[in-house]
Amino acid sequence: EGIEEACAANPARYEFVDFAYAKDLTLVVDAAGVNLGLTHGHQVRGSGAGSTTIEKWWQGQIMGCQPIASADILLTAHRHHFQISEETGRTVILAPAMDGGSYWFTSATGKNSLPGMLTLTIGEGHARGWGDMHIC
Repeated sequence: EGIEEACAANPARYEFVDFAYAKDLTLVVDAAGVNLGLTHGHQVRGSGAGSTTIEKWWQGQIMGCQPIASADILLTAHRHHFQISEETGRTVILAPAMDGGSYWFTSATGKNSLPGMLTLTIGEGHARGWGDMHIC
């Protein structure tokens, strides 16, 4: 909401920017003709590879006819590391965290992840619905 207020202070520059707010723990928006699903991922349970647990959770959402079921791409960040999967015919993207990692996670598992900021473009103009991906 703070970013929306800042953009509203300069409407000539940001008039093309739309804001959407989740009513529950997920949100689906039309991003240039591609249904983009967003969730932080707190509600995803289970251990194992990040994309595997996210995909299992998403399959349950689809079978339960939940709003996130309509997404073509699912973007989440809860696991703190970058990963992408297209094994199910839909794309699951786990964004890296920008922090220096989790001491608790590293202590518990011996694993860690590189920090980073993920950027990408989404839209029908890309064969996969997404492109121009970078991690800074």
